[in-house]
Amino acid sequence: MEDHRDPSGDRLSDLSALKATLGGALEVIRHHHEKLDGSGYPDGLMGEDISTVARIMSVVDIYDALTTIRPYHARKSLQEAIGILREDADRNLVDGKIVEKLAELVLENQSGKGRESEG
Repeated sequence: MEDHRDPSGDRLSDLSALKATLGGALEVIRHHHEKLDGSGYPDGLMGEDISTVARIMSVVDIYDALTTIRPYHARKSLQEAIGILREDADRNLVDGKIVEKLAELVLENQSGKGRESEG
């Protein structure tokens, strides 16, 4: 799993046309697997050394992986996914404020869909 980001990030960094076009997106691609406690990869960044955008992408990437059918696991419910993300935040792996904002948006969206289908 760890290999899926690093080679593409390195390859993208070497392509000057893409680097000029994508700019800061390359940093997000490279660092979206970093963890707040420094246990992530590829650079072992910690806390505020990980950009806000990369921290957001990390939470969204985990949420997507959990709530999407994958060859290696069944899809989790939205509530299960939020629960796992909250556990990760409690273990200082992901940003708790970002997890809570995502939880708020997910729950809002879920309750909004319920109201639409009632009317």
